[in-house]
Amino acid sequence: MVNSLARAFDMLLDLQQSMDRTPTQSWWGSSTAGRGAFPPVNIFSAEDSVVVVAELPGVKAGDVEVQVHKDQVRISGRKTIDYGESASLHRRERREGAFDRTFSVPFDVDVDRVEAKRQQGLLAIRLPRSEADKPRAVTIA
Repeated sequence: MVNSLARAFDMLLDLQQSMDRTPTQSWWGSSTAGRGAFPPVNIFSAEDSVVVVAELPGVKAGDVEVQVHKDQVRISGRKTIDYGESASLHRRERREGAFDRTFSVPFDVDVDRVEAKRQQGLLAIRLPRSEADKPRAVTIA
């Protein structure tokens, strides 16, 4: 039982590592793409908008870029960690380096009304639905 559980866990870990190594697709594509699992995000609906909240602790505002095109939002940038020259590293679990995440939302976004705010290591992006993408009532004659 223990060996089969360990094998199953190893298989899942191998699958996750393979997925992390998969080359990214064009970010204008139709599905979610990205390199690695950083930054972790939550995406939820609020009225006629979608809100993306990304964890970006220690990432400077100038090291993050947000782009929006139709129903796609892209968060890219670089996270750096400076340990100093005199530090001796014993364990390294915090990720650093370039990141690039793309997500699809269920409607076209009004790019002119997108808002992005950073606070306490979180980046919140509000993506309002485009007026042209909203359903319209049709008058029956």
